[in-house]
Amino acid sequence: MKRLWPPLILTALLLLGCSAGTVISRNYYVLEYGTHTEDPQLVQDEPIDAVVLVTNTSVPTTYDKSRIAMRHFGPRLTYSENDYWALKPSDAVPRLIAMRFNNYRIFRQTTRGFPQEPPPYEISTAIHNIELFKSDFLNQAHIKMDFSLVRVMDGEVLVQHSFDRDENLLSQDMDTFVQMIDEMILAETDMFIRKVLHHFKGTELPDLGGLVTGSADSLAYDAAIEKVGNEMGMLLLPSLSQSENEPPYTIIDKYGLQTTGRMGIPIPLLEGYYSIRFGSGDVNQQMEMENVEVIPGYRRIIEPTWSSLIVDVIDENRDFADVSYEIFRLDTAESYGSEFPADVALGEQENIWVLEPGHYKVTINSEPFNTYKDFTTVFVEEGKLQKLTIVVGTDDDGNPPTMIGAGVLRESELEARQRDLKISSAIHANANFNSDNSTDKNDPSTSITVTTQLDTRLTWDKYPYHFTSKNLMELGTTKDEDTDFRVTSDNFTLKNTFIYYIFHSFGFYVRGDVDANLLESRVYNADEKNYRLIDTDGGVHNHADTKKVLVAPYILPLGFKEGVGINWRVFNMARVNLYARVGFGLRQDINDSVYLKSRTFTDSLGIEWDEYHEVESYNQEGLEFSIESDFRLPFNMRLNSNIDALKPFDAGSSLSMEWENILNMRLIKQLSIDYKLLLTYNKDVVDYVVWNHSLFLRFTYFIY
Repeated sequence: MKRLWPPLILTALLLLGCSAGTVISRNYYVLEYGTHTEDPQLVQDEPIDAVVLVTNTSVPTTYDKSRIAMRHFGPRLTYSENDYWALKPSDAVPRLIAMRFNNYRIFRQTTRGFPQEPPPYEISTAIHNIELFKSDFLNQAHIKMDFSLVRVMDGEVLVQHSFDRDENLLSQDMDTFVQMIDEMILAETDMFIRKVLHHFKGTELPDLGGLVTGSADSLAYDAAIEKVGNEMGMLLLPSLSQSENEPPYTIIDKYGLQTTGRMGIPIPLLEGYYSIRFGSGDVNQQMEMENVEVIPGYRRIIEPTWSSLIVDVIDENRDFADVSYEIFRLDTAESYGSEFPADVALGEQENIWVLEPGHYKVTINSEPFNTYKDFTTVFVEEGKLQKLTIVVGTDDDGNPPTMIGAGVLRESELEARQRDLKISSAIHANANFNSDNSTDKNDPSTSITVTTQLDTRLTWDKYPYHFTSKNLMELGTTKDEDTDFRVTSDNFTLKNTFIYYIFHSFGFYVRGDVDANLLESRVYNADEKNYRLIDTDGGVHNHADTKKVLVAPYILPLGFKEGVGINWRVFNMARVNLYARVGFGLRQDINDSVYLKSRTFTDSLGIEWDEYHEVESYNQEGLEFSIESDFRLPFNMRLNSNIDALKPFDAGSSLSMEWENILNMRLIKQLSIDYKLLLTYNKDVVDYVVWNHSLFLRFTYFIY
């Protein structure tokens, strides 16, 4: 067991090294005064003939910190690890208020510092809460605050204004949160100013529902004013699905030049007015927005007027069904296109349809719009993501699928499908015909094996982090050419991969794999034979006149693989997934008392022996290269191909490689045919390519 410690310690050091080497950058945010949020109607020709002092804002210790506070929709409150206020709210907020009063010319002078003569009035403010509400499905900016105008002579409060506001954030980044807090403070300052003017000048207070809030989407386009400049602003169309797979949109400037943007990703643009064309379907079916203003130094967030739709096709066992569907608008009968659903269990991204709000008809099996079979309808609402689930079934003859149910899942079920953590488990029962030359190059053995497998997969995917763990436990009974059925096949594999994405398709990976046989392995023969086992140190063990011999103990052979390097997601589409990795790799193979047949010979006494040699244990380190791919083929077939190679740094060692190919053809419901071809080459073990062909008739039952 001492040999188990080196790979375990090395894997732990690799994981610790990656975490310790991470550089955490600090981001500093400021509350900025935006002139575009000003209300020209509040600018005074004749200011109030008085001086007012804006004192520091009172903020509880909980919120008057450099780090931005985050509330988790409950009693728990934390602080962002790398997001900081450039100025604490106690100083930044009164600066905004003083600037607003001065720009509107409310008083003759509004100051932050004490003037030579004591001012007759003071503006005092108190912030009770200023925080980011954060959950998996909703982000909000929250601020609770009081304004007071106080007469210094007697301390009487002349004007008071309080508010407690929550605003949904259409983007999850911290920039959007800070901008929303900024807008809310300035909007409520305007409301406080209205009350001040009402007190001193008797001006009427407008209806609260009609107040300008300062939101970027309340800005009107003035056709008589054309803004020309070279300063940059930002434009953001929110992603309702919070995914990267919504269709791109087109931005058109006043000269007709076009730029492509992605939903949910801010895009920098020169200040000015733009038209936006977006949505699924062809150009004539897409939606348009005109006169969208981009303001210098400001992020313009468009309030969603569109809808998003996901179509999921599954069978009665809640398993992915490879059936195409087509979407029609119900009132015009026009088609928006057809698509295959995504197999989320394989990491494929769901196709997002961006549509005008309204009713749509969805058909399968290439049925036309006027069909009365294999169809359903769905209503998509403005500003919301809708998920339509279609359930299909096949008959015992494997005829094309028919729709047996469709509808919108409950919101709780939809959220459960979108969680970052996904776990699936299934039991497979296989009837296996096997031909194998791993023990004798020129005399392959043939056998029939009935195998059961417990297949468990765990995936945690929260960009930029991705973790996958695959565990397969196998136990089977085998009938060889000259023997009865007996328990001979067992295997345990555990493959773990962690990826940190720097960009959309590029990042770093750390992996650790384990491969072992759980039970003892024996060689069986119908007639008595003579076996000679030779150890690596030259020791000889003879087993004469016996029908079986032990060639591997419990657990062994035991193999470890560790690696760290670069991960490239080449393709991530509905029908093709391909990942390529290259990096530093380690291999440990522990083969104590594991024997492989080397020859059959006759000794000097004329006795025939089957000779087995103990396999040497070895450790290797070198450059590893791997490719993982998954191809969805016609006729309900799927090909999974994985190549794993290591070129050791030791000049005396040769390239080792494993190439596993699994072709699955689904017959009916839970019954399928699997063909597996495994090619391995390691010259340090055997000097030829070892192949293993397997043909399975597989029955699958999904636990969850």
